[in-house]
Amino acid sequence: MGGLSRNAMKTGRRALNNKAEPKSKKRRSDESKASKKMKRAHVFHSDPEIMSGTPVFNGTRVPIHTLVDHLASRVSPGDFLVDFPTVTREETVAFLSLLEESLLGVEATNA
Repeated sequence: MGGLSRNAMKTGRRALNNKAEPKSKKRRSDESKASKKMKRAHVFHSDPEIMSGTPVFNGTRVPIHTLVDHLASRVSPGDFLVDFPTVTREETVAFLSLLEESLLGVEATNA
């Protein structure tokens, strides 16, 4: 995942959002770790019976690293969704937000 920059993640999310939303630098103090785990559980999971435990988008056999690889190769998020129609736009945006939070240790904004 080393080739994907913060800017690429924001650009990917921005390209997927229909409307530009205002940036919010304010962290949500009420969001707990349990809440973040719940968000993650709605986007992707890992099961030894599915793709040998590789994390995949829920309800699919599409590994989450496939999205990261596409973005790192400068493939548009729209083209990723065309290539993998079982993954929804909402799941893609949610995953990019979770990725940014994980990498930067802050809540992602919908820029």
